[in-house]
Amino acid sequence: MIPGAFAVWDSTTETLALNSPQGGWQTKTVPGAAHVFVYRFDYIDLSGYEGRDLTLFPQTVNLQQIQPVKGNGSHFYRLDLATKNPVSFDDINNYITTGIPAPPGSLSSTDSIEQVFMGRLQLWEEMSTIQGLSLTQETAWGVGDATAGAKLYLTTVYYIDQSAPNSFNIPEGAWVIPALIDKEDDLEYIMRLARSYETQG
Repeated sequence: MIPGAFAVWDSTTETLALNSPQGGWQTKTVPGAAHVFVYRFDYIDLSGYEGRDLTLFPQTVNLQQIQPVKGNGSHFYRLDLATKNPVSFDDINNYITTGIPAPPGSLSSTDSIEQVFMGRLQLWEEMSTIQGLSLTQETAWGVGDATAGAKLYLTTVYYIDQSAPNSFNIPEGAWVIPALIDKEDDLEYIMRLARSYETQG
């Protein structure tokens, strides 16, 4: 599960606040950056499978959102990642020259797309014709490869525009990942185990 919260960015005082910081949410401002950040790192523990030399084969990655988004402001991006390797703040504070986030799996990042089970980037904007914030664009990427690693890492990031006040709720949600668990031939498993840990190095 992804816990909900409410984020408020005051562009006059340059303060970023969460009304509900419990649940692993963190905030960060970077001097001179175009965005401030609300983010959360989590993982699914696969060590029980790893301990029995089993491989997880994800069939799909379904990211569910339980409540609607309500608020106002200029714009924000929402990034969701399910990855083989842990994601750092430097991985998410990465941009292409036009100021658009360049998350893990993109050519501008240091992370290969093979490390990404699923990536999703949404753009939410305040429209002149619709009151409040609206989802205007969404992209997705990732290979959904099998893993013999001990963890599946989950990341959610909000990139909030610094130039104007922004306030909105972060809806509760859930990662739902139907998967097959199976035992591979020894050589194939050893190679997959090596690849899984190479991406985590």
